[in-house]
Amino acid sequence: MTARLKKHNVIQLSEELAKKILSIAEERTYSTDVDLYYEGHIPVVAYLIVKGSGHLFKKRRKDVPLKSSNLIGFIEVLTHEPSIYGAHINAGSHVVFLDRSTIQEVMNQEFDEELKEIFEKLLAHA
Repeated sequence: MTARLKKHNVIQLSEELAKKILSIAEERTYSTDVDLYYEGHIPVVAYLIVKGSGHLFKKRRKDVPLKSSNLIGFIEVLTHEPSIYGAHINAGSHVVFLDRSTIQEVMNQEFDEELKEIFEKLLAHA
């Protein structure tokens, strides 16, 4: 399983790791285009795009495309830092929400040692 922190705090997960996260959180499907969070705001949850697409934007311009297996908002949720980008998801996209307490539960307990290690490494590189 792999997770790679890309520019703009977008984390690219392996398909195997995305499935593991899907097993601990609920998947939701968006029927319309939606802004998940805005530039300068702290996301309420981290978002894993299971299927679909979107983009990060700054000052309403499309800047960074998002695709399946991208995790966004993770660093901001854990560090409680405002995002330098806003995030938009396209209609028909399937997304998993990871709230702070779920992430901390994985990191503080022996829930899944491999997932815990990956989360810790991502936070350390932030």
